[in-house]
Amino acid sequence: MSGNSPGYYQWIYFTRMELTGEHDVWRMPASGGTPDCMTTTGRWFGFPSPDGTTLYTSQYGRSGIASISIGGGPEIPVSNDVEPGLIAGARTGFYYVARGPDHSMRQLMYYSYARRHAEPVMLFERPAVGAGLSISPDEDEALVAQNDGFVSQVRLGSNFR
Repeated sequence: MSGNSPGYYQWIYFTRMELTGEHDVWRMPASGGTPDCMTTTGRWFGFPSPDGTTLYTSQYGRSGIASISIGGGPEIPVSNDVEPGLIAGARTGFYYVARGPDHSMRQLMYYSYARRHAEPVMLFERPAVGAGLSISPDEDEALVAQNDGFVSQVRLGSNFR
């Protein structure tokens, strides 16, 4: 994921597991220093918006993604229908895999940072699995791992936006 502001690369975001088994997203200065806990509700994956004002997170083993102001504040649900681990940040928004219209298929969704709105961009015939979603830097191609229980494949989608 590429940042649009000079301060974007000043931080390293990571997941830390406590002795209790809880996961949370932390950040620390890229130049070194003391890490800060950014979440307190068992979040395991996080990435900042390119302007560095918002952290988008998901929870381990649960669907859904939330936003949190970097300056503090409550978690705000963005979508409850996100396949765990299938989220990829980009310059203008982020992409995620969600259930399709008939709930048996999956679809690639795009969430715009500017509009704060999600829209479908591609439908899949097979379920997506694991952490198998990647978006090209120009946001023109998506690579998704798919599995129907018997056959696994990687699907490349182009020119979908």
